[in-house]
Amino acid sequence: MFDARCFQLKWVFVYTPPRKGEMSPIQGTIMPDPSKLSTASGQLGPVCAITGKALKFSEAIVLDGTYVCWEAYVEATGASASTDGKEVGGLKLG
Repeated sequence: MFDARCFQLKWVFVYTPPRKGEMSPIQGTIMPDPSKLSTASGQLGPVCAITGKALKFSEAIVLDGTYVCWEAYVEATGASASTDGKEVGGLKLG
């Protein structure tokens, strides 16, 4: 029968530099800055860097390494939607 008191695991971590074509290990801080996050929308998400509006990650747009809302993105870049609605004749949708 297995006796859990005698079971022991030992871990050894040895750094080896990456080989050609491999990525190096993650370095630096990987935790986001809490002052740039909010739960005001009911979910954890970023705060717009331009307007300060609380966003969900699904509606945030990355602009120059920061999260912005759609309105701020349009204002900063002059962008518009890539598709606009239009009437199409000849289709029976009813």
